[in-house]
Amino acid sequence: MPLSARESPVYEGRTPIVHMMSVDGGDYAAGAEGDDGFKHADDYIAMFTHTGTHIDALAHVWYDDEIYNGYPANTVRSSGAPRCGIDKLRHLVGRGVLLDLPGYRNVKHLSGDDVIQPEELEACAKAQGVELRRGDILLIAPAG
Repeated sequence: MPLSARESPVYEGRTPIVHMMSVDGGDYAAGAEGDDGFKHADDYIAMFTHTGTHIDALAHVWYDDEIYNGYPANTVRSSGAPRCGIDKLRHLVGRGVLLDLPGYRNVKHLSGDDVIQPEELEACAKAQGVELRRGDILLIAPAG
């Protein structure tokens, strides 16, 4: 998946991906010297972990003061979560369902600010002849 500030989806209010070159060919053209003729390019990428495709942990959001399964929300710290953190997910196994939402909408691709409602997912699945079941792993094609 391409990583770019213009193309990667980012949750509203968060900074898009930052990509910076720390060393590149321009540095050498401007007079930087390599070791015995060895030269290189290097870059740096900074982004929120909720940029692009990811799997949310069960400790990511909560209601009132409890995360999933009634665990206290105040146990979720910047150092991690003792329960329901994504690092606790050893395997993700289930029935995968791929929905061609761009095809259903009759567009070439989805854009980063498209809103997808549950009713549309259900209608898309029905149009594809697919039944969505509890526990399914739903994948949405970004391009048709």
